[in-house]
Amino acid sequence: EFQSRLMLLLQQVTAYVDTKDRDTGGSALVLNAALSGLAENTAKRLESLAAREMRYDARAVSMRTAVEELRAALGTLQHGFSAIKRAVEHGVTPGAEPGPASTQAPAAAAAAPGDAFAAELDAYKYVGFEDQFRGSREVIRARLESYLPLFEGRTDVLDVGCGRGEFLDLLASRGIPARGLDLNHEMAQSCRARGLDVAQGDAVGYLTSLPEASLGGVFAAQVVEHLDPPYLLRFLELASHKLRPGGRLVLETLNPACWVAFFESYIRDITHVWPLHPDTLKYLVLASGFTQAAIEFRSPVPVEDRLQPVAIPAGADLVVTELVEAFNGNVEKLNARMFTFLDYAIVAER
Repeated sequence: EFQSRLMLLLQQVTAYVDTKDRDTGGSALVLNAALSGLAENTAKRLESLAAREMRYDARAVSMRTAVEELRAALGTLQHGFSAIKRAVEHGVTPGAEPGPASTQAPAAAAAAPGDAFAAELDAYKYVGFEDQFRGSREVIRARLESYLPLFEGRTDVLDVGCGRGEFLDLLASRGIPARGLDLNHEMAQSCRARGLDVAQGDAVGYLTSLPEASLGGVFAAQVVEHLDPPYLLRFLELASHKLRPGGRLVLETLNPACWVAFFESYIRDITHVWPLHPDTLKYLVLASGFTQAAIEFRSPVPVEDRLQPVAIPAGADLVVTELVEAFNGNVEKLNARMFTFLDYAIVAER
């Protein structure tokens, strides 16, 4: 607009200053060139600012990642210092095996699961791992709450591998008498510090010490995948003997039939020993003396994270329609293998 008005002015001036026509026209061209140069410099400046903003965004993302890693490292260190403090207070050498006072029998300890973090000096590392990858105590409580109706009216419930005690807290809130068991020293100590009845030891060793038909329920969330097959079979057999008639067994584990669960969760944890297909675990439970068992699939993969089908275009001919239908059929098959349920539970009765 400025250039247009300038040309009008020059045309009016030309009528009065004939001798300056050429110079004035040249001035307009010079001004036009100057404005073009200014616009070009402004564009370059904007490009430079955009590139600088992208660099700042990348640095901000990097800093946020570093802060999260630092927070996780500090949390692990805090658990480690707490373990050393408790060991010093009780006169125990960090890293030493539990003494005779432990509920874990020496013979059972040799075959017990989770040996990678069994020593007291290393036990805190798995606590930090759980905090970072499994979820906060509040998140796990929300996930486990749906199991409470399965234990209503029962007593003497044993939570095997109770971890941080989320399900024990839930049972206590419903007035259901329960106690916990965990091989990890730090997990057991943390639960006891909060007033929960938790013993440190392995499942087979602990169940062996109990009288027959002394339990009303056995619960184990994300535990059986940590067990060697022979140890798992012994655990299931003992659970069958120690439960009263009508007692309930609930085993939650990762679903290896879902590829996302296997490749993103199962192989991340170095204490996992054996993936258990839902049909396999159900069969083993029934073969161990339980009268009935059912598979309950849990934690479905969100719809937005699954492969999406393609809509058939309006007015598509037969060939295009058949191609789209074939494509969508393959999408459905892949979703059935890769993006189904992350977890499942075996619910059985004695």
